[in-house]
This record gives sequence, structure tokens and C-alpha cells, in this order.
Amino acid sequence: MKTRPDSTLPILSLGLTPALQRTLRFDDLRLGGVNRARGVVESAAGKAVNVGLALAVLGDAALVTGFNGGHTGCQVDSDLRRRGVTQVFTLIRQPTRICTTILQPAYEATELVEESPPLTAGDLRQFRRDALRLLASCRALAISGTLPPSVDN
Repeated sequence: MKTRPDSTLPILSLGLTPALQRTLRFDDLRLGGVNRARGVVESAAGKAVNVGLALAVLGDAALVTGFNGGHTGCQVDSDLRRRGVTQVFTLIRQPTRICTTILQPAYEATELVEESPPLTAGDLRQFRRDALRLLASCRALAISGTLPPSVDN
């Protein structure tokens, strides 16, 4: 008889490239001109972060992991805590990337995606140790997102 995993254990949501998402809303956007945003929202983002947020909304326990650093990384941590998601990021020296969404009337959206900071061999070794330690206390693993440009495929 197969045993089912303990449903109280979290799902580990692993992605290497979280982001701080800035969403700016404009009445009109003119390239080459001065544009004043009507509203700005900042939130944690990235594929693995979004998986963790979705699990939290569904009432499931999740641990989000990846690389995070700098002031923008602190903002990602804070937003996830506020929204009930536990994060256990591997800290890096470089700041977490910022991705920007520009919203215009008629709900047109333009995405400006910043690449992830370069990772060192030491960063990757530490992440492997951290992720394996976390995985031992989780019931499942969800891997999503893209690899940073500095990581060989």
C-alpha cells in the first residue's frame, strides 16, 4: 500500500529569478516625452514566487526559494510575508531584479524585464545546499522560471 505524503508539509517552490514587480498606470504614454504615472504598485514576483502565492491563496503551505539580495530583495521578502508566504532565499550581494509593467488605457500592458544579476560558483553551491536541506522537509517540489544568464544550461 502506498502512503500519501503528509499534507501538512509545505510544497517547495523553487525558481532562481525572483523579482520586484513595479506596475505603473498611465492615462497616456508618449515615447520620448515626460510621462507621469497615475499609480504605482510594487510586489513580489517571478514564476516560483507566483506559485507560492497561488498555493497560499488556495490555503496550502508553501516555501519559496531562489536567489534574493539588496534593498529590492528586502521588499520581495516583506511583500511575501505580508501575503502569508514563507520564503527561504539564498542571499546574494547583488540586488534582486526589478521588472516593470506599464499599463495604459484599454488595458494595454508593456513589460520591461530586467535580467537577473550574475551568480558566482559560490552562490550556486550555497543554493544547492540550501535547496537540498529545504527539500528534505517538504512533500513536493515545483520548479519554474528561467535560468539567469550567468548559469550554464
